[in-house]
Amino acid sequence: MGVRLPPLFFLCIALACSERAEVRGQVLLTIDTDLPVEPGGIAVATVDTLRVDVYAPGANDPRETRELAIGQRATWPLSLGVVGAARVRLRVFAARWSSIADTPALGRERVPRPEVTVDRLIDFAGGSREVRRLRVLLTGDCMGRAADLVRGRTCEGAQRLDQAASDELPADDGSPTRAGTWAALEPLPCASPDDPERPCIAGGFDVLGDVTLVGVQSELEQPLPLRPVVVSPFRMDRVEYTVGRYRALIRSGYVLRGAAPRRADASETGLAYCTFRGNNDPTADTLPLNCVAYATAQELCAAERGRLATEAEWEHAASGRGEGRLFPWGNATPACCTVSLSRAPIVSVARECPPGLAEPVGSHDGQACAAAGGGSGDARGDVSRDGILDLGGSLSEYTADLFRDVRGCALPGVQRDPACTQGTTATLKSADWTAGLSRARVALRASASSRPDSTQGFRCVVPDVP
Repeated sequence: MGVRLPPLFFLCIALACSERAEVRGQVLLTIDTDLPVEPGGIAVATVDTLRVDVYAPGANDPRETRELAIGQRATWPLSLGVVGAARVRLRVFAARWSSIADTPALGRERVPRPEVTVDRLIDFAGGSREVRRLRVLLTGDCMGRAADLVRGRTCEGAQRLDQAASDELPADDGSPTRAGTWAALEPLPCASPDDPERPCIAGGFDVLGDVTLVGVQSELEQPLPLRPVVVSPFRMDRVEYTVGRYRALIRSGYVLRGAAPRRADASETGLAYCTFRGNNDPTADTLPLNCVAYATAQELCAAERGRLATEAEWEHAASGRGEGRLFPWGNATPACCTVSLSRAPIVSVARECPPGLAEPVGSHDGQACAAAGGGSGDARGDVSRDGILDLGGSLSEYTADLFRDVRGCALPGVQRDPACTQGTTATLKSADWTAGLSRARVALRASASSRPDSTQGFRCVVPDVP
């Protein structure tokens, strides 16, 4: 930020403070983190910026601010020297998720998003005439838990989420950095047997949402705030639930308790392009099953000892399990060969691809783009990191979550296996075959219609049981 530091406050990188700086009544604070600070591994957990705000005792505005780029492991741990009574606020975050705002005190400054920032407050009483060497860990366990400047409260760790900022810090033991060692960074592999039709989605840390989608859709559909989560491992259907799969279940003797899938009915809104043609008609077996009620989708998954994915599970699988992909296949802009989208048969509807209807599941596995010459990284098709097909298009998919503004269901801090149970309709993920290509973005979300619809379908997941 280029702010000049006063004589009573100095900052040194990688313990580079000179002995001449060690004066009486001084605290030499070693700052470390257990979050990753270099590219590689779980991209959405990587931090690259440290902001230091120094307050005079009792002040509400910082007297000094310094922002540092800290994206190299070799620079950690950092060292901070403080003389006399002061309040220090340390925030470590990823610059890509911050914004620039005008503030009365500092002018234009970077504003980190609190939901994905580790925020630590420390009060130094002063008065001591000795040099103390202390250590503080900025741990991922405190991500999303903003410091309370008014009450002087701060998060210290998983078991100490709301502690006094004046709590005594441990002495610096001179140990090397713990960068990248946060326990939540460890992948959680599946323990159940391999199943090619239901690939394993390894669990672990992820961040839901997308800061670049602000204003793209209605306020309720905004994928913000960002939500740090830890997801347990599970297995997900490789393709959407098909007409053939439903017919096979019924032919096996299963008695459906809920409403049967609707058949095509041009006279009723949303049912003109239903794929189910009857229990004895196999001609649509490879098509995804649509025009099915939410409760029926839940029942059909339960009939195979499965369930619908939560929104967190779905987005974790589609975004590459911590890679932060914009689309299930990566970050390349979609083309018509990439994904089953923008195929509305109605002339009055704007579309980007040739008109058509719902396609057989897995139609965009990359072969179409390869045949067309690929280019722009599209040759993979609508295939996720784990080989899941059609997460970007085909049908919008029911999730287990009920639809609500995410701010209404998002709790502070890193949540484990979250699910929203407040709402009247289901949350949809993925885009349907009539939607524009831009709707393939992983973080987009929508509310399901209250009735069966030809644009809505589902796939099942099963818990990871050894």
